[in-house]
Amino acid sequence: MSFFFISLFAFIFAVAILIAFHELGHFWVARRFGIRVLRFSIGFGKPLFRWKDKSQTEYVIAAIPLGGYVKMLDEREGIVLPEERHLAFNRQSLWKRFCVVLAGPFFNFLFAILAYWLMFMIGIKGLLPIIWEVIPGSIADKAGLHKNDQIEMVGNEPVDTWQSMVATLITHIGDKDPVALQVKSPTTDLPKTLHIDLENWDISIEDPDLMLGIQPFMPKLSPIIGAVFEDEPAKAADLQPGDEIIAINGKPLPDNWLDIIKKSPGEMLEMKILRDNETLVRSVVPRAKIDKSSGVLGYIGIQVQAVSIPEKYVTWIRLGPVSSLEAAFSKTVFYTVLTVKLLGKMITGAVSIHNISGPIAIAQSAGAMVTIGFQYFLGFLAFISVSLAVLNLLPIPVLDGGHLLYYLIEILTRKPVSERVQEIGFKIGMILLIMLMIIAFYNDILRLVGFAS
Repeated sequence: MSFFFISLFAFIFAVAILIAFHELGHFWVARRFGIRVLRFSIGFGKPLFRWKDKSQTEYVIAAIPLGGYVKMLDEREGIVLPEERHLAFNRQSLWKRFCVVLAGPFFNFLFAILAYWLMFMIGIKGLLPIIWEVIPGSIADKAGLHKNDQIEMVGNEPVDTWQSMVATLITHIGDKDPVALQVKSPTTDLPKTLHIDLENWDISIEDPDLMLGIQPFMPKLSPIIGAVFEDEPAKAADLQPGDEIIAINGKPLPDNWLDIIKKSPGEMLEMKILRDNETLVRSVVPRAKIDKSSGVLGYIGIQVQAVSIPEKYVTWIRLGPVSSLEAAFSKTVFYTVLTVKLLGKMITGAVSIHNISGPIAIAQSAGAMVTIGFQYFLGFLAFISVSLAVLNLLPIPVLDGGHLLYYLIEILTRKPVSERVQEIGFKIGMILLIMLMIIAFYNDILRLVGFAS
C-alpha cells in the first residue's frame, strides 16, 4: 500500500476517533443531565450510515470527516412540545449548560491522557539529546555547544530525548532573556551550564531552523533501497526494494551518494545495482523538485533502508501503570501549556503563523507515525487531541470557548447574551475560522511543493 493511502486512512481514523471522543463528552454529560439528544453525528454532509437507539437519538456517520456535532432539543432551533420543554437544552440551568459545552474539550484532554498512558505502558524508543554536529555560526554554536555534548536540562525542565528537548526549547521561543542549558560533556564529569539566546529563533517556513544549528546522530546512509514510490523515475527505471546501489556513472558509491541524485535533475544516471547476487545496470533520470533553501533538486522517488543506530544514542522509555499515568498527565499538561504559549506568541508575532498546519500536514504525520509503530501513533493522537481541546476552548464564537464566554458574561451580568450579539459573534467566528483554514491549507500546499522543510 502506498504512503498516500496509508496517510489517508490514518488521517480519517485519527480525525474520526478524536471527533467522536470530543462529541461523546457533550453527549454523555447532556444525557446525565436528562437533556434529550436528537442526533450524534461524526462528520458533515450526506449521511453514509444512520441508526437510532431506544431513546430515539439518531447516530450518523457522514461523508465529510472534518468535524461533528451533537444536536440537542432546543426551543431556539425548532418547535418543542410543552411536555418536553424540561428536556430542552435552553431550559437547563446555567451551570448545566456550561458543563455540557465544557465536556467536549475536557474529554479530549482525557483521551490524551489515556493515549499517552498506553504509549508509556507499551514503551517508546527515542534519540538521546546528544549533539552529533554543530553548524558554525548557528545559535547553538554561539551558545558554546559542541559535538558529543548531551543536553540534560532546558531551563528547569529535564529532557531525555531530542523530541522533548526541542519541544521544551520551543516554549522559550522569543524570550528576551537567554535560556539556561545544563549540558554534560564527554571531556568532564561535571555538567556545565550554558545560555542560549532564543529571542530571534525563527522556525517559520521562510527560514526554518528547528534544531538551532545542531543535529542528532546521523548514521551512514544505507546504499540499499527500502521503498520505491509509484509514478516516480525510480519505478520507471525498474529499481526495486532490496536493490543495493554499488556505483553511479561508473564510480564507487560515496557516503553522500544521494547528493549525486540531488545535483542531477534531468540528467541520465547509470546505476549499478546488486539484486539477488546479480549485478545489473539501470538508467534513471531524476525529475526536478523545488526546494526553498537549495533551489531545484533531483528526485527519483526512493526511500533508503533504515540503518541501526548505536545503543549509546538511544533511550528506551517504558513505565509501569502508575508511573505511566503520572507521565501521561505531565505530558498532557506540558503540551497544553506549549500550545497556549505558541498561540500567544503567534498573536504577538514572536512565532510565525506559517507554523500552523492543516489537514494535509496532519495526514502526512499520521501516516508516518503509523509506519513507525502503534505507540508512536498513540502519541500523535494524544498531541492532536490536546491541540483540538485548546483550539475549541478559544473564546471565538462558533467554538465551545465562544459559548463558554457567553455563559461567563451571563454569570457576571445575570442575564443571557442577546440573540443579536450572538448572531454577530457567530459571523465573526465563522470569518476567523475560515481565515484560519485558509492559512493552514496555504501552509500545507507550500510544504507539499517543497517550500518548507
